[in-house]
Amino acid sequence: MGAIASLDTLRCFVAAARALNFRQAARSVALGPTAFSQRIKALEEQLGRQLFSRTTRSVTLTSALDIDGDSWRQRNQPDPNAPAVAPQRKKKRRAA
Repeated sequence: MGAIASLDTLRCFVAAARALNFRQAARSVALGPTAFSQRIKALEEQLGRQLFSRTTRSVTLTSALDIDGDSWRQRNQPDPNAPAVAPQRKKKRRAA
């Protein structure tokens, strides 16, 4: 199987799996579409599995990541019942 994928490559996979759009996912990780596609292809070659089905108009996840009938996408959706977490604000310093 070879070396472990880099964290950047795994971030590319997660971005693509969430967006199901390589251009949008590439932008979200600050890569060009060609470099992004090369990382995904290298990851697939390293794992020996096709992770995405691609056409000129769509990208879908393959069943390579299905576990016990749950797809990766189903397992990694935000829980709609989880309480919302407000972003923390930085405290402003008062002038002395």
